[in-house]
Amino acid sequence: MQTSPKRVRRDTIEPLYVQIERNIAEEIASGALSAGAPIPSESTLMELYGVSRPTVRQALGTLRFRGLIESSQGRGSFVRMPPASRVSCLASFTEHSLASGHVPGARLLRYGEMTDADAARQLDCSPEETLLSVVRLRTLDGVPAFLSFAYIPSPYWLSIPRESLRSTGSEQSLYRTIESCCGVRLAAGQEVVAAVAADSASSQILGVPEGAPIVERTCVLKSDDMRSILYERALWVVPKESEIKYERMTT
Repeated sequence: MQTSPKRVRRDTIEPLYVQIERNIAEEIASGALSAGAPIPSESTLMELYGVSRPTVRQALGTLRFRGLIESSQGRGSFVRMPPASRVSCLASFTEHSLASGHVPGARLLRYGEMTDADAARQLDCSPEETLLSVVRLRTLDGVPAFLSFAYIPSPYWLSIPRESLRSTGSEQSLYRTIESCCGVRLAAGQEVVAAVAADSASSQILGVPEGAPIVERTCVLKSDDMRSILYERALWVVPKESEIKYERMTT
């Protein structure tokens, strides 16, 4: 990364950490920062952008969540992998947590039929189509990890009874529940990740201050024959360096 002073706009509502995160992400995508390359230290980034240490840490936390960088105590942060390999949201939070020795959990907040024009559009359905809405708080080792808003179209949701949504063990995975109950395989995925501010409702559930930086991930999962099966909007707590890192499967 160049060491010349960087500019961040202070006359916009866009948070400074989002601008810094985007700048570094663009450096990685362009190849200016290749896999394994070191990210400038927090102190260097503070000087380059003229911002505080908490702002720099928020930007680096979002980059870590996106899988763009990884950090090691005493060594700093490094580019994690080439952009071409970050392509899918097929990785199961439940399966990866268990495989890494962590304890995932799920608390069901809502299960019911509803219409949602945006979710229907993502699922290639008509705006009036009835969808199954499943809202759950996902935890990691007893601590809130993310808030999941999942939508499943007809006829698939008819095969997913409320009692099939478990709160512990490997069966709490919604991906696994859909595949076993509906007889389909989730084979392809497309996701969008963005940094957002926690609103009043999500902050209370996630246990973070209102306005705190969180990560929004929207994902559409499709079957082998490219039918849209699941649309999920997830609001993640920005992870700390010590938290679990997730590998994503390629499609």
